[in-house]
Amino acid sequence: MGNFSKQINAYVLKTKTNTRDVFHGIVEEVFEKIVERTPVDADPTEHRGQTKANWQIGEGQAPSGIIEQQDPTGSATIEREVGKLENSLADTIWIVNNEKHTRALEFGLYPKSSQSGKTVGGYSKQAPRGMVRVTLAEYPQIFKKVVREKNK
Repeated sequence: MGNFSKQINAYVLKTKTNTRDVFHGIVEEVFEKIVERTPVDADPTEHRGQTKANWQIGEGQAPSGIIEQQDPTGSATIEREVGKLENSLADTIWIVNNEKHTRALEFGLYPKSSQSGKTVGGYSKQAPRGMVRVTLAEYPQIFKKVVREKNK
């Protein structure tokens, strides 16, 4: 009976580890896709990549505040934020962006009659369907991919 208990304990520990690995893997994949899909203004006089740089991951509660950085590629943001997951035991992970243009980018809330050439009908030409909604529509594929990778 002692050996059976050890097997059960080993299974429980493995399952907890796998569950956490899968959860973190999904959050990481979703976060990376959202950051990568966030448009960057091509105008060099603008804050290039500030919206991309403001994607944040929070454990247990949503992060607040603005990050005063620019990250046109998104790589520094992904590295900075995904690193937070490494030792996380949180059951709830938040992905947020508090930068002022994010909501307009996601939901097409720019003025419909904008003459900037950057929008059409209120939507960004670079992300006409947003970033978050498009990524969440891919969740079933993301889940399957991560589970497959973690079970290798």
